[in-house]
This record gives sequence, C-alpha cells and structure tokens, in this order.
Amino acid sequence: MEQLRAKKGFICDMDGVIYRGGSLLPGVKEFVEWLYREGKSFLFLTNNSGQTPLELKLKLQNMGMDIDESHFYTSAMATAKFVSEQTHHCSAYVKPSVFTGGPLDIARRPWYDSRPLSPPTLIFLGGVFLISHWKRKFVVLWVGQACSIFTSMLSQYALIWYLTDRTGSPAVLSMAMLCGMLPQGVLSLFTGSFADRFDRRYIMAIADGAIGIVSLFLALAAAGGTLSTGPILLALALRSVGSSFHSPCIQAVTPLLAPPDALSRCAGWSQGIQTVSMLLSPAAAAVLYDLVVRGSLMWSTQPSASSP
Repeated sequence: MEQLRAKKGFICDMDGVIYRGGSLLPGVKEFVEWLYREGKSFLFLTNNSGQTPLELKLKLQNMGMDIDESHFYTSAMATAKFVSEQTHHCSAYVKPSVFTGGPLDIARRPWYDSRPLSPPTLIFLGGVFLISHWKRKFVVLWVGQACSIFTSMLSQYALIWYLTDRTGSPAVLSMAMLCGMLPQGVLSLFTGSFADRFDRRYIMAIADGAIGIVSLFLALAAAGGTLSTGPILLALALRSVGSSFHSPCIQAVTPLLAPPDALSRCAGWSQGIQTVSMLLSPAAAAVLYDLVVRGSLMWSTQPSASSP
C-alpha cells in the first residue's frame, strides 16, 4: 500500500470501475479527494467515444464528484490525435457526419473534408463517433415534464379558482396565491444546492410523487363532500414545497443531456415550456373550472321534464 501511495500518477478506467449506472462505487469519492489532496497526477480513460470531457465532467458532477475536464481522455480523442499525426492535407468521408461540436470536434481539423471532390483518403463509417442519443432522451424527458408541469399548475390554479368562487373573498384569494407560490419562492434559495449534492433523478421522482400523493388525498377528501378552505390551502402549500425541489433538478438536467453546441437552444426550449405553462395554466384552469365544475352544478339544479 505504501508503494501505491508513493506513485506520482494514476490512470483509471471509468465504466464499472469508478461508477456503475448512475452511481459512484464505494470509496471512489474518497480516492479522488486523496488524489487532489496529495497533488497526484491522474487521468480517467474511457472507450466510450460518444461523450466529450465536458459531458463526462457533468456526468460525474451529477453523481456528487467535481473533476476538471482536463482529467478525462476518450477513445475518440485518441483516434483524432493518431489520425492527425499520421496524415496531412488529406480528405475524409464521414458517415454519419455528426462531428461538429461532438467528441472529436472533427470539423475543425485541417485534414477533414466532409465532401471531398476526389476519392477520400480516410473513410469513417458506422456509429463509432456518434454522440449518444441525447435528442431522444431530451424529447422524452421534456415531453413528460411539459405534461407534468402544465397539469400540476392547472390543478393549482383550479384549486385557487375554486376557493375564489366558493368564498368570494379577496382575502382567501390572496392567501391561496401565497400558499401556492411563497413556499417555492423561499425554498428555491436552498434547494438548488441540495439538488447538486444528491441524485437529481431520485429528487425529481420523490417530489413528483409527493405532489401526486397530496393531490390524491385531496381528491379522496373531496369525494366525501365539499372541501373546506383549510385543507385546500394546506394542499397548495405542500404542492409548492414539492415544486421547489423539482424545479432546480429539471433545470440542471438539460446541460447533462445536450451537447455543448446545442445547449443554448435546448435551454431555450426548456425555459419556453415552463413559461408557456405559467402563462396558459391560469386561463385554462378558469375555463375548465367553469365548464366542468360550475357546468355540472348548473345541470344538477335544472328542473327535470317530469317536474310539476
């Protein structure tokens, strides 16, 4: 062990060695902290050519370990270095051509020509250099989140309009808005750092599940009769607490899915989904409440055709 501690540099594999799936293996974090503390040189190697050093850094950061991207070296980087050293002023045909901003950043290399006029010197075929299917992951995640965010805000404003309609009190309306907004506004100051320290997937799942459980209990209570103001205000506050943990996690997931060249565009889509949900949900909730709740009450109070 003393001979191992005396080494000046370390080269480590990644997949299955420092993490498995989305979790660090036991002792890895302490080992990396020791490397930094002792001033050791170290490099993480991976034969996964579909990720850049920045993406690998963000991946480990999501697991709770902050490592500079200079400590990562991928097979794609090794291939690019080897080819650039062996060939000069040649052309290449790449299929598929997904290299701009990707692991190789091949479009910036002087020997690269995606459409050579003469027979190419180099041919790259297959998915060796493909970026992981981030678009599919991004679309699946954000379609689900768009539905979740919109329906959650729809439920929140429906409860607020219900209280307003039942009580006719501006004070109750103000209290409902505070219960629905204030907990998230205050807790968001702290939940961002909380989300960085733990697995965001579990935080999002727990937060979404808790909001769903609160809504379920509220629905069961409503099935037994007319709801009073207190339980609804409590439900609004608890849902807001859940949202305060969910929102920073979903915002932090986008940089982990999208490559650097698409990050600003994807961040815009993410922000747009949340903004549209915030704008449409109050009006949509009011319309649905008027059509469903008040409409059913009016129908039930209409005299039947057999009435004298």
